[in-house]
Amino acid sequence: MSEPKTGVKLPSEGGKVRLISMEDLDHRRTASRAAVQTKNSIIADLGGEDRLSTVERLLADHAALAAAVVQDSYARWIDGEKVPLTELATVQNSFLRIASLLGLSRRPRDVTPAIDTYLKEQAG
Repeated sequence: MSEPKTGVKLPSEGGKVRLISMEDLDHRRTASRAAVQTKNSIIADLGGEDRLSTVERLLADHAALAAAVVQDSYARWIDGEKVPLTELATVQNSFLRIASLLGLSRRPRDVTPAIDTYLKEQAG
């Protein structure tokens, strides 16, 4: 079993378990940066964080993590490493289900200024 991240206690240690999130990842690692970039791109495609429901934010996290695992697995397979294809297919299918729930098209963001802002800009 690998060492837990600093500050994370395992139940066997008698402490409470602190859940970690994408924000807790070591962003020096390539996989972490790829997952965060994918999450940010998904959120941008959906019109921005302020336009997402809680479930859509969670789905963006899950889609980004699944995409990172799939991308890594495919790269390893192409590089000649043995990759459990049934596990890869399971993660790929999960990603595709999440992606279909979020939608495959970009959502336009309304950038039209409020009427009072527009009038002030025209007057001044």
